[in-house]
Amino acid sequence: MNRSKMIRHPYELSRVQLTEILRRTGALTVGEVAGLEVFPARSDNSRVYRVRVSYSEEAKGVLPQSLFLKLCDSAQFVAASEPAYYARDYITLQNAPLLRCYDVGYDAAEESYHLLLEDVTDTHRPSWEVPPTPQYGRALAEAVAKLHAHHWVTNEQGAGRPGRQPVPEREEIERYLSAIRPGLDPLLEACRQDIPNLWTEALPLIMKKHPERMLARTRSLEGFTIIHGDLNPGNILIRQNGLVPLFLIDRQPFVWSLTCWLGVSDLSYAMIHWWDTESRRALEFQVLQQYHDVLRSNGVNHYSWEQLCLDYRLCVVQSLYVAVQWCADPSQIEPMRWVWYPQLKKAINAFFDLKVSELL
Repeated sequence: MNRSKMIRHPYELSRVQLTEILRRTGALTVGEVAGLEVFPARSDNSRVYRVRVSYSEEAKGVLPQSLFLKLCDSAQFVAASEPAYYARDYITLQNAPLLRCYDVGYDAAEESYHLLLEDVTDTHRPSWEVPPTPQYGRALAEAVAKLHAHHWVTNEQGAGRPGRQPVPEREEIERYLSAIRPGLDPLLEACRQDIPNLWTEALPLIMKKHPERMLARTRSLEGFTIIHGDLNPGNILIRQNGLVPLFLIDRQPFVWSLTCWLGVSDLSYAMIHWWDTESRRALEFQVLQQYHDVLRSNGVNHYSWEQLCLDYRLCVVQSLYVAVQWCADPSQIEPMRWVWYPQLKKAINAFFDLKVSELL
C-alpha cells in the first residue's frame, strides 16, 4: 500500500504532502501542487471531502483536478478492510472496477484510516434511481465477477494460500451468526400482525437448519472468494449518462461479518434486497449467467453452472439474516423498519420462489 502519515483532519493535508503523494504515484511528473481547497461532502459512515487541486505552471502528468478524501474511525467496522480493498487486494488486477487510490493511512491501534481516491463526482452517481434492467444486471455481474475471480479459492489450491483469505471455519461462522440470532424473536414480535403464519413458522426453522448447511458447504472450497459484502445501490457507482465504467466502492465489513464467502452472495444481496421482486424474478438467472461467463473468462474453470445456482439459493437465507440482524438492536426496530421490513418480505419471497427449503 502507498502509505503516508495518517491524516485525521482534512486540513492536515498540505501542499507539500500532496505533491509527494502525486509524485510517488506517477500522477505528477514535473512541478508541484500550488494550492488545494477542501469541501465537505455527505456520507453516513465516515467523513468525506472533495479536494480541489491547482498546480504550478510547469506541472506535467495526469494532474487530477479533484481528489476524494475519506476519513473513517468507526470501531464497528474492520478498519483494515477498506485500505486493503483499494491499495492491496486488487493492485495487480488490470481495469478493476475500483477507484484509483493515491494514498492510504491506517492506524491499527485507533482503528482508523484515511483514503485519498480519485474523485468521480462529476462523472458518476450512486445507482439508487437506476431501475433493474438486463444491461445494468450484466454490468454489475461483470464487475463483481472480475473482482471475485482475482481471489478465487479452488479445491486444488486450498484455502491457506499466501495473501489469500482463508475459507471460514465453524468459529468464524458462529461469530457471524451470534450477531444475528438475537434479532429473531424481536423481529417475529414486531411482525406478528403483518406476516403470514407460514412465514413465522418458517423463520425459526430456517435459522435452526441453515447454519449447518453453511458449514457443510465449506468442505468444498470451489466458489469461495473475498466478497464485498454490501453491494447496496449507494456502493455501486454508474456513469451520469450510461452505466460503464462501473465502480464498486466502500468495502466496510462489520467486525462480525464474513469477509471470505461464496462469491455469489454479493449478487444475491444486491438483487434480493435492492431490486423489486418482479424484476429479480425476471432477471436473476440472466445476471447469474453473465457472472458465470465472466468468471470463466477470468480463469475460473471448475465452478459449474449447477453449483452456482445451488450456492445462489443457499445464499438467499443470508438475505433473511440481514433483516433479522437489524432487530438485534431494540433501538433500531421501529426507526429502521422502513429498511428491514421490505427486505424481509423480498427475502422471504425469494426463499419460496427458489424452493430453498429443499436445501435445508
